[in-house]
Amino acid sequence: MNCVDYLLHELPHFDYWDRFVHLSYICHECEKILRGEHRDIYYFPRKDVFFHRHSDDVYYRAFAIMEDGTIMIGGIDSEEENVIQDHAIILDKKGGCEHIGDLRLSSKRFFESMRRQNRKVENTEIRLRFR
Repeated sequence: MNCVDYLLHELPHFDYWDRFVHLSYICHECEKILRGEHRDIYYFPRKDVFFHRHSDDVYYRAFAIMEDGTIMIGGIDSEEENVIQDHAIILDKKGGCEHIGDLRLSSKRFFESMRRQNRKVENTEIRLRFR
């Protein structure tokens, strides 16, 4: 797992980093499950979300899988509205990023797949607020 800026410079880890490294993550695009220590999992602090880097250098959102199997989507995402914010980005080599792809189609496909697999999806904000 990498904690980097948009130029891929290593950044300091936050206090509870170890907890995230020991989780597994699911890529919303390919649905591959990766351990947190995997080299293709990236955390961009400016977005405060995790991504899975694909071989074409597109970064797709990756969601933590909790110990009970729940997929934790971010506070900016909505299963009900089929929205995964920042679902796919590419780095512009100038310190920024660009969003690519069809947000609605990509998000809907992921959430429908999670329902077919009977995977529980929870919003991080809700889980933190009510647990």
